[in-house]
Amino acid sequence: MREEEGKGIFLKLTWQPGFIGKSNMGISIVGEWDNQVSKTVIMLKGGKPKILGPFSCISSFQISHEEYNDWVNGTIEIGIAKNELTKQVLNSVRRNVNIIPAACMTLERNDFCNLMLPNDYTLYLIGWLTKEEFLEACKKYTGWVWPYDRVSRFNNQAWEQITDDDRKKITRAGFADCIQEKPRLVKAGWLKTTGRGGGACCYVYPNIGSNGGIKETNLYVLAQDLHTMEELCIET
Repeated sequence: MREEEGKGIFLKLTWQPGFIGKSNMGISIVGEWDNQVSKTVIMLKGGKPKILGPFSCISSFQISHEEYNDWVNGTIEIGIAKNELTKQVLNSVRRNVNIIPAACMTLERNDFCNLMLPNDYTLYLIGWLTKEEFLEACKKYTGWVWPYDRVSRFNNQAWEQITDDDRKKITRAGFADCIQEKPRLVKAGWLKTTGRGGGACCYVYPNIGSNGGIKETNLYVLAQDLHTMEELCIET
């Protein structure tokens, strides 16, 4: 709709440095405009906002390894500078989703994942799921943490030790009712990382070497929960 009417969104990005560390921050913004992928690389100076656009959608924000490693503290604030499309956009329950958020989105260092892909790779799409279906399906499963070598080198262990930070993260994601106390267990499909290297492993990220497993705590479903690609209707 945005591209058909030529009315995009414009972002305002601001680097807010901490007491120590970087005065500038480089970041890449990946989105779409004019039926093309739009990737913009900018350098943000502390406290000085930059406005970028137009975009019809935003896919991701990326930073380099060097920026990540040098990032001690500070945040990136991202807000909407301008929304040229003023008409309502209704979702499946007829709620208008074309609304500028009241507050900026704030990104910290820990918000950036470290999924590394080789230059040449093949991506296989084995199925799909809506966000609502995904969040419902993952509640059929239980939480897991990385393997304990003294128990099993390759098998995850049940997520039974739940720290205060774990509770905050699980509650923030809307899964507070999935924390079981007796016996203690996370009753939802979560895979937990150590935060120091290896994490809970799966068929995509096996427990190989000292850094096997996932690098961020994630929700999971199984392939049996997915719709087949033949069921995905694509308008042409």
